[in-house]
Amino acid sequence: MKKIILARHTETVHLASGGDKRSRNDSQLSLSGINQAISLSKFVNNHDYEAVITSLFQRSIQTAEIINTKKIQVFPSIAFSEYFIRDDNTEVETTDMAISRTMSFIYSIFDKFDTVLIVGHSSINKTILQALTNIEFSEAKEYFNSLGETHVLRLDWKAGDKVWGIVESFTP
Repeated sequence: MKKIILARHTETVHLASGGDKRSRNDSQLSLSGINQAISLSKFVNNHDYEAVITSLFQRSIQTAEIINTKKIQVFPSIAFSEYFIRDDNTEVETTDMAISRTMSFIYSIFDKFDTVLIVGHSSINKTILQALTNIEFSEAKEYFNSLGETHVLRLDWKAGDKVWGIVESFTP
């Protein structure tokens, strides 16, 4: 794999109505979120991605389906869902546990695709970015704070890359 397009889902009905940002609801996209995804598709579709992977949440799947004008099959996976917590906020999944589940999936498809599109959530995308680019948590928390925020990460030896890095970014 040479490139990962890492996108956060766009606005949901729950967020548009002023709902708690920390809520673990499975809200659909709002009209604004649909428009954000359409805008995002223009950026993302400049890249030749071969696989589309999302979390199991509707907001990620819907965002990916709108972006994916190439009609490549979308693969929802629990590996890209948000951190696992109970309704009472106990038994929080650790960062190491989240890195293990997401990166295990990414590494399992590493030699199958040159470019993948992953549509996930703020925290898990920060975790992936942190794991791939080896940045500190304090730096990773500056990313994926905006709905639809997208970063293209690349590690292409032929292009002279020595480590994973962000080569393009877009926020609708």
